[in-house]
Amino acid sequence: MDPIVNNLERMIDSFYSSDYNSNNQKESFNEVNQILTNAQYSNEAWTFVWSLLQKEKSMNVQSFGAGTLYAKISKNFFELDLNSQLEIRKRIVEYLISFLDNPEFSFVTTKLISCLAAYVIQTIDSSWPTALADIANLIQPEKLSHLPPTRVVNVLLQILYSITEEFNKIHIDKFKKVAIRNELQKHAQWVLFIVHKVVSEDNISDTITKISVKCFSNWTVGLGTLNLSEHHSSIITIMLNAACNESTCENAVESIIEIYTSPHIEKYPKLILELVEQMTTGLESVVIKAASESKLDFCKNLYILFIYIGESNCRLLLDSLIDMPEYTKSIVKMLQIILRCSSTPGYFGYDEFISDQPFNFWITFQDDIMGSDENKIHTYLLLFKEIYESLINCFLVKVQYPPDEIMINEWDEDDHERFRCYRQDIGDTFMYCFNIFRSSMLKILFTHFTKAIDQISVVSDKQLIATARFLEATLFAFSSIAENIDVAESTYLPQIFSSFSTIPFDKINSPQLLETIMNLFASFAEWLCCNVNYIPFTISAISTALKSNSPLVVVSATMALKVITPECQPNLLPYATQLILLCEEHLSYSTLKYKDKARLMFTLGTVLSIMPMEVIMQTIDRILVPILSETEQVLCITENDNKVREHIIGVLLMLANLFSKLDVNLKGTDIEEGDEMVSKSKMIKSAKNNIKPQPLYIIFEKVLPLFGAIATKYSNDENITENLCECIKKSVITLLDDVRPLVGTILQLLLHLYRASKSIYVLKISRQLFTLFHSSAEHLPHLQEYFMAIIQITIDSFQVDFRENTYLIQVFFEEFAAILKKSPVICAHSKLDMAPIYNFAISGIVLPEKPTIHQCAVFITEFLNHGQYASEDIKTNNFKSSKLFWSKQKFSFKIIMLAVENKSQCDINRFTNRTHTCGQIDDHLIGQEVNLCGWIEYQRLGKFVVLKDCYGIVQLFIKNKNLQEIVKKLSFESVIQVRGKVNSRPEKDINTNMKNGNVEIVVNELEVLNHAKPDLPFLSREHAQVTEKVRLEYRYLDLRQTKMSQNLRIRSKLIMSLRNCLVDKFGFIEVETPTLFKATPGGAQEFIVPTRFPNQFYSLVQSPQQFKQLLMVGGIDRYFQVARCYRDEGTKPNRQPEFTQLDIELSFTSIDKVIDLIENLLCQCWPIETERLQLVKPFARLNYYTAMELYGSDKPDMRSDIKIQQFKNEDVSYYYLVIPQDYDQHFSIRQFIEEGLSVQMNTLNFKGNLNHFKWSSLPFQHNLDHTILDHLTQCSLKDNDYIWLTSGDKANCLRLLGRIRASCIDLIENDLVLKSKLPRKLSILWIDDFPLFLPNEETNQLESSHHPFTAPKPSQSDLVYTDPSKVIGQNFDLVINGHEIGGGSIRIVDHELQRYILQDILKCNASSLFYFMEALNSGCPPHGGFAIGLDRLMALVCQEMSIRDVIAFPKAAHGKDLMANSPAPVEEHVQQIYHISPR
Repeated sequence: MDPIVNNLERMIDSFYSSDYNSNNQKESFNEVNQILTNAQYSNEAWTFVWSLLQKEKSMNVQSFGAGTLYAKISKNFFELDLNSQLEIRKRIVEYLISFLDNPEFSFVTTKLISCLAAYVIQTIDSSWPTALADIANLIQPEKLSHLPPTRVVNVLLQILYSITEEFNKIHIDKFKKVAIRNELQKHAQWVLFIVHKVVSEDNISDTITKISVKCFSNWTVGLGTLNLSEHHSSIITIMLNAACNESTCENAVESIIEIYTSPHIEKYPKLILELVEQMTTGLESVVIKAASESKLDFCKNLYILFIYIGESNCRLLLDSLIDMPEYTKSIVKMLQIILRCSSTPGYFGYDEFISDQPFNFWITFQDDIMGSDENKIHTYLLLFKEIYESLINCFLVKVQYPPDEIMINEWDEDDHERFRCYRQDIGDTFMYCFNIFRSSMLKILFTHFTKAIDQISVVSDKQLIATARFLEATLFAFSSIAENIDVAESTYLPQIFSSFSTIPFDKINSPQLLETIMNLFASFAEWLCCNVNYIPFTISAISTALKSNSPLVVVSATMALKVITPECQPNLLPYATQLILLCEEHLSYSTLKYKDKARLMFTLGTVLSIMPMEVIMQTIDRILVPILSETEQVLCITENDNKVREHIIGVLLMLANLFSKLDVNLKGTDIEEGDEMVSKSKMIKSAKNNIKPQPLYIIFEKVLPLFGAIATKYSNDENITENLCECIKKSVITLLDDVRPLVGTILQLLLHLYRASKSIYVLKISRQLFTLFHSSAEHLPHLQEYFMAIIQITIDSFQVDFRENTYLIQVFFEEFAAILKKSPVICAHSKLDMAPIYNFAISGIVLPEKPTIHQCAVFITEFLNHGQYASEDIKTNNFKSSKLFWSKQKFSFKIIMLAVENKSQCDINRFTNRTHTCGQIDDHLIGQEVNLCGWIEYQRLGKFVVLKDCYGIVQLFIKNKNLQEIVKKLSFESVIQVRGKVNSRPEKDINTNMKNGNVEIVVNELEVLNHAKPDLPFLSREHAQVTEKVRLEYRYLDLRQTKMSQNLRIRSKLIMSLRNCLVDKFGFIEVETPTLFKATPGGAQEFIVPTRFPNQFYSLVQSPQQFKQLLMVGGIDRYFQVARCYRDEGTKPNRQPEFTQLDIELSFTSIDKVIDLIENLLCQCWPIETERLQLVKPFARLNYYTAMELYGSDKPDMRSDIKIQQFKNEDVSYYYLVIPQDYDQHFSIRQFIEEGLSVQMNTLNFKGNLNHFKWSSLPFQHNLDHTILDHLTQCSLKDNDYIWLTSGDKANCLRLLGRIRASCIDLIENDLVLKSKLPRKLSILWIDDFPLFLPNEETNQLESSHHPFTAPKPSQSDLVYTDPSKVIGQNFDLVINGHEIGGGSIRIVDHELQRYILQDILKCNASSLFYFMEALNSGCPPHGGFAIGLDRLMALVCQEMSIRDVIAFPKAAHGKDLMANSPAPVEEHVQQIYHISPR
């Protein structure tokens, strides 16, 4: 026996039989694995593989041999000459036939079939064009008479099927693949004939049927085109018969779906309709019988066929009802069968797992109905009314909660979550149904509601629970459609709300019913505001819910109050007393959680704000006095108990909620942090009353001593200090100028707190007080004295132990710098000596903590700038600002900065065999000997060579004849190393087009490092003539062009500059976060990664969003990362599935501070300083609604001031865009009209009117209405100005004009760049005040405009629960030249608000984020962040039209890597490891 084969056998058997548990065994495993892998890809494998395939060998050895043979054929076929190929073919056939003796197909048999199929793919376009005919001639029952005929037929079909599989699997050259496809196409009709012949036989086995249908679908659509044979309809009929057989159903269904959901089939609508007719005729009875026999898997496969065919062809089905009415009966029957699937009996997740399949179909079908012409919609509604009524009725059954014995005893947490998502899907479908049927659906739901109400009064106690579940289902349906019901609805809702009083809640023990009723109240808060008669019962029902033992019911009740009371505040006076008593009663419950009590305090403050002063004070005395008294008693407890701390924090939270809403002057909105002085006058003007003193003033004055006691005892408790400062802040913001008399007391309290604790929260609220009252002559001296004291306490602390107080140093100088900037008069105290403060700031610069260094540097900069530009009285008294003083300080600051900065020069030739790069060669090196390495870009006569590397090019001059002969034989792009001397070129030979065209290298030595093949797809010098597809396919060649290497170097330098700036100047730390994570709800489609555990998957992160927020919770308060992100989206010039972003997050920040950070970061790191590419702070800022109104886009290109204009003529609104005539010289408008306009209109589904024309002062030149013409005449238009005039839906018109505007500006700029050779100029701006949610254009379901973790503006938090579509978010985008370069936001930190947005608004599975929600509830600091798309940013910096030109290895269309031909199939054994079942 061959010793090599013998050794391989022993290793293979050992490899597959050992466990390899210990470390030593794992090392042995890796070693053996490497040896076997090397053997598989060795040249000797072509020989030893046949020994391994001998019949007497073990199964493991045979399997390894078959796998090796397949690997060699599919990947190393080029190693064989023609004779060797023929020998390999012969042996494959021989061995395959020998293994067919086994009745069952083994792995080896299957692999040998794959080997033969792979061999066919490699040779059918060259040496074996008759492959299929030869195989069919050989694999015949007559010629293999020793085998059963069915086995022979099975093998033939398996081979034919595998050929198409291998065609799509094997990585081969693109041009060769086209040739192979053409050859296979020639045989497609013949193969389909074979399939038809086989399946037409009587009594064929299920095995033959399964492989036949797979073979049929692969040869019909698997080659990239549609191959319809003359027997197509006949085979489809047979396949539908196979679907009636339970054992062959799944294969038949998969094959039919593969064919009839292919985009190629759309050209044959009649085929699709004939299929629908055949399906409904032949399969309906089968479905009914399978359902009656509870064969759920069989049912599911059949239902999936109807659902997939219907969902893929909704538009065709609807159009056919009008255009081809003969198919109406079949189409209606198809919907009835899908309805039967939705109506599957039993509880989803317990008895059945089928009824969730059609959700997407119903939504898609309803969307297509509503997207039809109005005259057709009426026909559809009449036709499908009965079906949709049945669907609504069926969902009212399916949405019901199962009995408690199932929910409590049988279901685990995953089951509950699955059912919750199922209910949410039904709720979404209810909403879509309502958009179609509206009043009809209300009538249906109301009928069910009244039926449930009537039953409740007559059924027995035993039946009461079931009736309550039915009632809950109807109320859930009403809640699902609430946002689309008109507030003026007066037919059904009044009766529903009136009927609530008849429900015997005392008898019904149903937390789910109570929770749904509370959610319904919150959903209809706006309706209640217009129908105040129903408020009393609403309050009564909420009161009942508050007494529930279910925490979820209590939470929903307090949330309902918090939503309803602000919405209905103007109408609450008659019910105010009842609400006050309600809050009073439940606030006294010791079992109620503090967060629930805080929401009640929020409600109490809202209601009390409309009450007389006397009632307010009496109520406060009754409610607050006991709470405050208890707190005073608690403060007397000497033990530092956690329950005491919890009580104090809870009370402060309650007070903060009360103080934020107790506003008798009804200003109606809150001041945002950081904008006090900006908003102050606006707030005062918006006030409806002017009551003084405000009740809050009296209350605040009374609690200040308690705050002092808390501050005294718990000054070292950071959580209590933070909540205490929050209470003070809420009071000051609500009272504004009314708090003036208490400013002195507040300052004393804060000073006491700071003296004891050195709390940073005191510093932060101090700055707010300075901003509010620095202009008050009465308070200025007190503020100055207070500031002096704060400074002295801080300096004393610094002097004790400066290095141990770095966080205090950081915050102190941050706040001090802000005071110098916004309220410098605070510093104008005659006794204030800035020198010690300045010296400590200087000392802070050399501390190790980067954030501290940054804030000290910011303070010093502000201090020095203020000293130069402040008014003379401030400078003279306090800043000692003589010229000598300021020059000394600036000099000392520069010395320190030089000491901190560490510059180094890099040697790019170190560690290499070269002395210089090609780009370094110039006339300074004349006479020196150099050693260069690079690629041959061009050569002439072997004598003159242009050598290139990624740094430049240089000419070589070769005198030596022998070396010339070597060079002549080299292809372009071959790699060489040369040694020679730098010489001046003769004057006549100087090349002015080369940077170093005045010198050349006279070569003495030359070594060929690597040969390039002569037929490369393209040469780098031919780059401009090569298509992008070819460039991407051979990216390694494309990277050699100078532009690509320059782009990557600029990218590297910019990213490094950003890193250094964030770390060294701004004090951030870089933290790497995982790429493998779990799916995140509410975002883009994610890539899923299978694991070795069944049904357990990772998800590739679409961004580090959750991780960076968790870092904030963990106290890592300044984070950044150059992060790789992944989204399963289509590829565009500015988007691809994997991308890089600069991810930034920081705690205790605001929108303005994040914007300031990004502006500073970009301006300091921007690599280009030309006039057209310069960045200047501050960047322009525009809100979302203005951007849409004026520019038709939320990312407007501001390189031009062209705006959208509008006017109204009678009842018609017109929107128009004027392209001035002087712009027309830059680009062809006609070209845009011909090439781009129709694309824009189709993309937007534009259905309005559009006119476009050149303006002329001669009125008869225009075919326009005279009123339109009159308006345009008054607009100072010039002849040849180009006008785009639209009318129709406003949003649609604005979006279309926005697209046209953007395209025109881009064409103008591109044409200007082409003609002037100037770089594209930059226009950069911020877009803010986005809606927090926007409706999905297809489903109308609200989606996050940014992401689900974005916080609403504080003043609009309540709208989240009442009218989320109107909420403005704290998110903002950075836009450059009409491209969104980055986006950021302030994040949600309230876990209940986060849960509500995810679960109730976005309909996401919030429980999958349990860890994240828990983190938010664990002391999460306020935080925000920003992410810059580095690929898009680099495209702008490098002046590229596509991000693919600034990415080393980008993806092409559909996310494909053309170079590696990925994504690609994996081998079967790998699929088994990861539990993948390909379809």
